[in-house]
Amino acid sequence: MPRKWKTITETISLKDALDYAKSDLQSLSEEITEWRDNIEGTPLENTSKYETVSECADILEDQSSSLEETVDNILALEGKVSGKETTAEPFGKTLTVTWSKPYSRYESRPTRMSHILAYLETSKEELEKWKEALESEVEDIKDVKEKEVVEEVVSDLDGYLTGLDDVISECESVEFPGMY
Repeated sequence: MPRKWKTITETISLKDALDYAKSDLQSLSEEITEWRDNIEGTPLENTSKYETVSECADILEDQSSSLEETVDNILALEGKVSGKETTAEPFGKTLTVTWSKPYSRYESRPTRMSHILAYLETSKEELEKWKEALESEVEDIKDVKEKEVVEEVVSDLDGYLTGLDDVISECESVEFPGMY
């Protein structure tokens, strides 16, 4: 019997979307890491199940750490451009995040990951729009120091977007082990 899915649409700020994605990925990482730790020292430690759980835990730990650093860096950019001559401002905007989940109360790990990815992909799209807006406005900034700051923000943002894209790609490739 096929599972029935419902579409969830949520309105959330960019900052909250990034924070939720960061904390949800960390929670998922801790859960899989605990599972791996519980297998260690048992007869299951020498099985393919352990290898699968361990590989999943390693990827999630790495991506959780990368996402935490990237989100912190992105959020720090807000202070750099506040009060500057630019009108582009993503942090006050609300985003519409959409994802699917089964009607059951239980959310599987892949469903939870799809929720995290929905937050990250929507946030990335908004940050790309911000970068484009900053790039188009930088020429109109008269003050040389402000112009340099905005150009630096654009350059930094480009790197952080690459980092965010890497996290998304790695998280999409995670294969969660089954329970048995």
